[in-house]
Amino acid sequence: ICEWVGHSSDKVLFHWACEKIRAARGSAQTDEQLCQTILEKFQRCPGIGFADVARVAAEMYRPHLATVLLNHEPRSHAQVQVLVQLSREGDEKDREIMLRLALDKAARSWDPDLMNSAISAACMGDPCERGSDIQSCARLIKEKLYELQVVGDMVTKQLLAREQFDRARMLNDLLDRKRPAAFAALHRVFRQQNYDERTKLLRFSKDLFGINDPSATDSEKSSMQFMAQACVEEMDLLAAQLTLEEKANAKSWGRSFGSTPQRFLGLPLVTTLVKLLELGEVREANELRTRMKVSDKRYWRIKIRGLAAAGSFEELNAFAIVTSPIGYEPFVETFLKYGRQDFALALVPKVKSSEQQAQYYQQMGLHDQAQRARSQGQERSGAGRLLNILGVGRG
Repeated sequence: ICEWVGHSSDKVLFHWACEKIRAARGSAQTDEQLCQTILEKFQRCPGIGFADVARVAAEMYRPHLATVLLNHEPRSHAQVQVLVQLSREGDEKDREIMLRLALDKAARSWDPDLMNSAISAACMGDPCERGSDIQSCARLIKEKLYELQVVGDMVTKQLLAREQFDRARMLNDLLDRKRPAAFAALHRVFRQQNYDERTKLLRFSKDLFGINDPSATDSEKSSMQFMAQACVEEMDLLAAQLTLEEKANAKSWGRSFGSTPQRFLGLPLVTTLVKLLELGEVREANELRTRMKVSDKRYWRIKIRGLAAAGSFEELNAFAIVTSPIGYEPFVETFLKYGRQDFALALVPKVKSSEQQAQYYQQMGLHDQAQRARSQGQERSGAGRLLNILGVGRG
């Protein structure tokens, strides 16, 4: 009839389905029978929406029929919107069923807006607001933890972005996710300036990282062990920095009358070492390097940077005389950067690469020496090729 009169059959079938559900109220017809009847009719119109029909089913106190019909709704946003709406209209049991389904549908869609909508409904508001119910949201996620992991990650990210570190840790504690809980606790450390508070939080984070998680993969367990050790090292660094501040203020390191006291607490290790070298406290820098087990190669680069920043080029030049584990290129480049061509010139012959020597000479305007370095490099490479041809040195 619809085809004959040129009227859309979608609206007619929708009206029919709604009336069918209303008429079945109080009858012996089951949800499965009703759903099957509606599906058989709707097969003729593949584009028809099930979301509004599901809403009518919920209004007729048939939540199971509503959820079954929503499974056939092709539009994720329509599914989630209806489920969120229905969660506000039923009793507590129906509310949890609808919210659980809404979170599941939103997670499967990978749509951030849909996930935010479902999360806000589950938390009864913005999860970052103080009045929101994080525990209810965690309970719903935990029922299908693997499928809803992305939802847990999203809530955690929102809480961390708003600096709700305790709530982020609590959420992951409720989900038995040890690693994210430990990282959430660790985020608080870097917002604290007080030594005692920072040390207390580091110790707490270390303990969280040290908890054995049977569900963790081998790589995650290695990561947890590494982070626990990193917390120990950070506490050691904080203790050393506190001592340095006490010495700096007692001995007035780098201070003129009326200037602010030196601060080390909370600085990264490299920054602390560079600052000590800039202040001329080379002995303190060497002791801290030993205490924190900084490798030779790393410390040499730090020392070059610190001495150069302090303008201690005589000391840097004396340092360069010692056999360098990182080569002499960093010394030459640093001297050239600060305009100390006199020191750089003496170190260029120690550079292994003839081409690199030539480039340094060229940079200093010494074109004849640059050409000589290239020629010597070509002679050495030519002699090496000749020895290879003659088989000299072969076993």
